[in-house]
Amino acid sequence: MRWLNSIAPQPLHHVWLDIATAAQGREAIIKMVVRGAPAIAITAALSLAVELANLKQHLLTHSLSELVRFIDERLQLLRDARPTAVNLSQATDALRDLTTKVSSRSIDPLSAWHRYLVE
Repeated sequence: MRWLNSIAPQPLHHVWLDIATAAQGREAIIKMVVRGAPAIAITAALSLAVELANLKQHLLTHSLSELVRFIDERLQLLRDARPTAVNLSQATDALRDLTTKVSSRSIDPLSAWHRYLVE
């Protein structure tokens, strides 16, 4: 995911930030590279989605419970980036609910991964 850095040194100079993991999304939120409540929540959700999209091969060697734990840890990491951000809290809560829903309907991590990204 590429995000426009909102704290670029010059007003007419565009600096793009590549975000491929939840940890990088967290850093962008903490450093206020991403500003505005909706943008913060979107960055969190998309950074997790990009990280999960890149994990397909890794999932073949892990269990469904390990995938759920991984997602929960990443959601907490993102939420802690800005604990008072209401939109961020709502987004992580919604994604945590989706994790529970998807994992209850899946029999293996690969099918859960697919459902999570689709839904």
